[in-house]
Amino acid sequence: MVNSTRLAPPYEIKLIGPSNLLEAALLASDQYIYLKNKDMPLKISKSENLVLPAYTSTISTTVLKSAETHIPKTENLQTTADHKNTGTASDQ
Repeated sequence: MVNSTRLAPPYEIKLIGPSNLLEAALLASDQYIYLKNKDMPLKISKSENLVLPAYTSTISTTVLKSAETHIPKTENLQTTADHKNTGTASDQ
């Protein structure tokens, strides 16, 4: 069930965001690997023009969490290129 609606296969999941990062995260996920190993028919496609219908039901805020608690702060991240330079990104 999704949003109190019973769904039947085939399931379709649409995502908005950087397609390369989303695809990499999906392919590396335990859930994707599990389903692939069970020979489930999985298909990934990318689109530059994705249209999603507006959500029209009530949103419950009882289980919402701030995204900030789940996303690492970018100032603490360093890329491989940063380590190859004489200084780090924060030194420049």
